[in-house]
Amino acid sequence: MHIYLLAQRGFSSLGAVMLVGVYEASSYFMRKFASNLSFQRTAYSRR
Repeated sequence: MHIYLLAQRGFSSLGAVMLVGVYEASSYFMRKFASNLSFQRTAYSRR
């Protein structure tokens, strides 16, 4: 039982870390995509 609780706690913390990592990566890619899109739009309007 004690080992099960330890495993559950470790798994939950690992899941939280993975969730944060996925959120950070998605926000980073969205920011990169948005900046790339705005850059393309300005280049298109400049032309």
